[in-house]
Amino acid sequence: MHLARAVPAALLAAVLTAPAVPAQDCAPSPTYDASVTSPTVGIPGFPYRRATTLELNRYVQMVDDQSDRVLTKQYATSWGGFPLYYSLVATEENLARVDELAAEQQRLRDPRRTEEVKAMAIADRTPAIVWYSGNVHGNETSGADAAVQILYELAARQDCDVTDMLNELVVGVITTQNPDGRNTFSRQNSYGFDMNRDWFARTQPEIDGQLDLLSKYPPVLFIDAHEQALENFFFPPNDDPIHHEISDESMHWINDLYGFAMQTEFDRRRNNDPLNWDYFNYNTYDLFAMVYGDSVPSTAFTAAGMTFEKGVADPDHIRQLEQFVAGWTSLRTAAANKDEILRQYYEAHQTAIEQGRQGLLEPNEINAPGNELVHQVPNLKIRHYFIGAERGEAEVNHLLDRLMRMGVEVYRLRDESLVGDLQAYGRAPKRGTLPSGTYWIPMAQPQKRWIQAILGEDPYGSLVYFYDTASWSNPLLMNIDAWFSGKALDLPARRVTTAPAGGLEWQGSGSHLWFPGDTARDVALAMALEREDVQIGRVETATDTLPAGAFVVEQDPEIRHTVTVLAERFGVTVRSHSRRVPDTAPVPDQKVAVYAPPGAGESLGHLRYTLDQVWDIPWTAVTGADIAAGRLTLQGFDVLIVPGVSTTDLSTGARQLKAWIEGGGVYVGTARGSSGGTPFAISNGFTSASQSSLSGSVLPGSLFRVEIDAGSPVTLGAPDFAYWFNRGDRKLSLSTTGINPVRYPESEPDFWLSGYAAGHGPLKGSAGLVEEKLGQGRVILFSGEPNFRAYTEGPAFFLANSLIYPPAEESGTDVTSSTAAADVLAAQRSAGPETGPGLPIQVEVPAAQADLAEETVARFGDPRVEVARGSAFLQFPNPRDLEPDQHPFAARLIPALDAAGVDVLSAVL
Repeated sequence: MHLARAVPAALLAAVLTAPAVPAQDCAPSPTYDASVTSPTVGIPGFPYRRATTLELNRYVQMVDDQSDRVLTKQYATSWGGFPLYYSLVATEENLARVDELAAEQQRLRDPRRTEEVKAMAIADRTPAIVWYSGNVHGNETSGADAAVQILYELAARQDCDVTDMLNELVVGVITTQNPDGRNTFSRQNSYGFDMNRDWFARTQPEIDGQLDLLSKYPPVLFIDAHEQALENFFFPPNDDPIHHEISDESMHWINDLYGFAMQTEFDRRRNNDPLNWDYFNYNTYDLFAMVYGDSVPSTAFTAAGMTFEKGVADPDHIRQLEQFVAGWTSLRTAAANKDEILRQYYEAHQTAIEQGRQGLLEPNEINAPGNELVHQVPNLKIRHYFIGAERGEAEVNHLLDRLMRMGVEVYRLRDESLVGDLQAYGRAPKRGTLPSGTYWIPMAQPQKRWIQAILGEDPYGSLVYFYDTASWSNPLLMNIDAWFSGKALDLPARRVTTAPAGGLEWQGSGSHLWFPGDTARDVALAMALEREDVQIGRVETATDTLPAGAFVVEQDPEIRHTVTVLAERFGVTVRSHSRRVPDTAPVPDQKVAVYAPPGAGESLGHLRYTLDQVWDIPWTAVTGADIAAGRLTLQGFDVLIVPGVSTTDLSTGARQLKAWIEGGGVYVGTARGSSGGTPFAISNGFTSASQSSLSGSVLPGSLFRVEIDAGSPVTLGAPDFAYWFNRGDRKLSLSTTGINPVRYPESEPDFWLSGYAAGHGPLKGSAGLVEEKLGQGRVILFSGEPNFRAYTEGPAFFLANSLIYPPAEESGTDVTSSTAAADVLAAQRSAGPETGPGLPIQVEVPAAQADLAEETVARFGDPRVEVARGSAFLQFPNPRDLEPDQHPFAARLIPALDAAGVDVLSAVL
């Protein structure tokens, strides 16, 4: 623990002073404009106490009023109703034309339209745009405090150092990215989202708005300031893996410019102040998953995206000072190297376009000393991606919007097109014909790296270390049709600049309206229409004109406006139908309850968000006490969802819950770790399926292909195969009494995954989803979490289908019957104790080093040790589901093992 003490004025002055050639009409040492209020005056107690969100917002607006160098505006509103502000700081002249300067920097991003001579002139004369942002995790406060100090110094100082910086830079400052979390001192936002995992999906308005902002003012440097459980400071260079598509230029800036400058500055200060300024590089924090505030700016904007992590053991003012010094040093470094950075920025985009033209992917490289390359990017060419338009239309439109809002160029084929090496994900390439209307994303464009990062069938991690998930391939997450090709093709197509938005395509004829039923958004629209008393049915068997699962509405001019408004709300296209309509099943108007115990974690938050904001489905929270009191029956609920939360409180109502199901209720259970509705159902005899851990497995979060049985209402509208997100989920055995609508294939090539897994062979032939008959009701159980982070839209479709499950049929073996008793009892006996929603922290070492490894980590706790496949797996429980930077020792494990000479083969933190 570092000693708390005041920050001497001389030390702060040293931070702010840098050797510089004095400019005309500026002071050689820090001199302040007295009309700009300092944060120590504007925020009482600063920096010795944490400023509130309201104080931060008032301060940035005050500085905007007081300084001609600052422009402050709102870019988003949090779920809690708080405005999120950004400030741009530049010279008065540059601020007046900041949009023009941003347009100039945008020109450097497209060498097809900007000749090299012109680009070099822009690099010489135009300031670079850089960003400093803090507090994406609400309980990590010092980044916001440092942002306030940076804003003040840039706005108020009149000396040569800042004058020179502002001649070279436009600095964007975001004090807090998470006002709701800061208000409650919680990591997540109001819906329980860790927003540093939301950067490609942009489900939350706080991140979505910020990405729109960065698209307007693109960064060459983006700093995301965090805090972590240790006492020292992390800044780059990063640990491996580094995503292979992050450019060489970005890595050069991160490591050789900013990382080196910060190391030099911290070393200098530590020599004079050994109680502070401890830092580390390389360890723990990678640059791999496309979910973070460093990896996404690096890949999507070709920036130097950097995470800072200051240890919380120090008092507020020390944390703020070290964050400020790291940020200020980086800004000064950017200013000193601006011309070089902008030239290389242009060259990086030249390289991207040429790589796309040739179909080349960047290779994997090792960043951290001592690491060894385990997996290389395969030798394949990718010149084009294609997205099918005939299935999953609502999700296709959602993905197109996601791509185009990040500057990706999308085209649509005018005619059928033959492709000689058309490759579906996880399948061998073959000759194939793409229908007219297929979407085409050529790689020969400036956003080549971002396209590959989120559309690629695999991210190709360089080694077996996972700080977060191992796969996020968007077509697989959404379960839509997609292909890629390495051929040089010239296809008849037109540019699409706006994604289809949904609505009513009325052609003036037809007795019925219809829309597909193969995405969760379609199901949500059907439920919304039913709530508006629109009579709607569902096609159960495909015809020559309508696919299975399609929804049909009888044409009536009085409902046309309602259909149009709701279709636009859900992004679904409703069309007229003039041919014979087959028999349809009615869509039930279900009353939904959600089990929501006090203190529930992310699983409930993600479900709440999806029900509220994406599907717009009314629901009611119930507790175990509510269920024990018979509320499900008394208030007429039709469906109960039990997400991946602790079910300890639910046990009190198990008997009443079972009676409700037997009376016709639909129980939907999911799982997160050992918690949730699925393990609860197993332990209470609702199913003959069991769950078991896979010894010696490494399942950090990958997408598995699963096969679909269309014989269940839960899978109505689905294709033969889909993709299932597995984040270390327990194996769910096949039900012997019910049906198994989703299962892992028995053998290759159908058994395939995107990402990484080891020891996962026992998943073959197991269930992803089981369905049971219990009295007049149904029990629907998922092996894992179908709505993980609200971006696994493909599996979420089956969850949505569960909410409109029709009245149970008489067929099937009731799990309460005597014939099912033995299998149900065996499943119950397999149920272990609940240990929380968090997955264990796991490190794999050679079996021969198991004793040494166990002895080395003994100071952190007593791990469970499994030996399998020639390795020893050391597992530490993580019942609170803490991320590595929150956890008291997760980040210490690998350095300790390395220091002891233990070979770490894999790690899932």
